[in-house]
Amino acid sequence: MKILGEYINPRKNLAESFSAYRFLWILLITSALMDFLSTVHFMGTKCICLEANVLVRFLAYQYGIVPGVFIGKLLQLISAVGFSSLSFRFSPLILFSLTVANLIAVAVNLLG
Repeated sequence: MKILGEYINPRKNLAESFSAYRFLWILLITSALMDFLSTVHFMGTKCICLEANVLVRFLAYQYGIVPGVFIGKLLQLISAVGFSSLSFRFSPLILFSLTVANLIAVAVNLLG
């Protein structure tokens, strides 16, 4: 695949990312699971309308709390795979940024 004049091998990039940054992938999946559980708890005990993420709020209204939050987390993980496929070099930044965002969301869900 060629993007902006540069050849990109998405499968190779993703395989290298899984191999080289396995710990970051594990952290991302763990933080996504924690965010999923804390968001479901938050929405169940308070209100869907208080959810800050517009897409997750919409999905929760449309499909229910658990399926909506699950779809939102799945989309996040798909985006991590997609961006890591496009750039092995930026893969750690992407994984770390998403992990931090998830951990902030967990803190907000549990403390807010």
